[in-house]
Amino acid sequence: MSDLQAPSSLEEEHRELFRELVELESEGGETGKAVKELLAVLEPHFEKEESVVMPLLGALRPLSDGKPIRNPSEAMSLYKRLSSDYPKMLKEHAQVKKLIESVRMAAAKVEKGRALTVMDGLEHHAKVEEEVLYPAAMLVGAFAKGKAKAKVR
Repeated sequence: MSDLQAPSSLEEEHRELFRELVELESEGGETGKAVKELLAVLEPHFEKEESVVMPLLGALRPLSDGKPIRNPSEAMSLYKRLSSDYPKMLKEHAQVKKLIESVRMAAAKVEKGRALTVMDGLEHHAKVEEEVLYPAAMLVGAFAKGKAKAKVR
């Protein structure tokens, strides 16, 4: 069993956001079209987060309990990938924010309050990732790398 398993709460949040966006898209109109453009960027971005960021975050609980990462080489590999992808992921967030504004504008024209609420939730989700989750994942990876270097010495 790896401690590099995505926390279920984060997986659930992604699934729920995605489900809500797909529902909005299916409603059609300008709002649906704008959501479709958002999903085209967001879906691969979520996949990257789920394969790189979230597994590193899965090690937070064991580390906070004073336990070692059982598979530090996997953590270091994920950290290397995250370090490389980090600037691109932040650029993707900037693109997502612009697309959120497009959805907001389309939704406001037809008074789709639910779409605005979903955009608020997605925007908040992105902010939490930028302020907390991405840095925490980077710390887990840096910690694993530091432990590996300490063993070599």
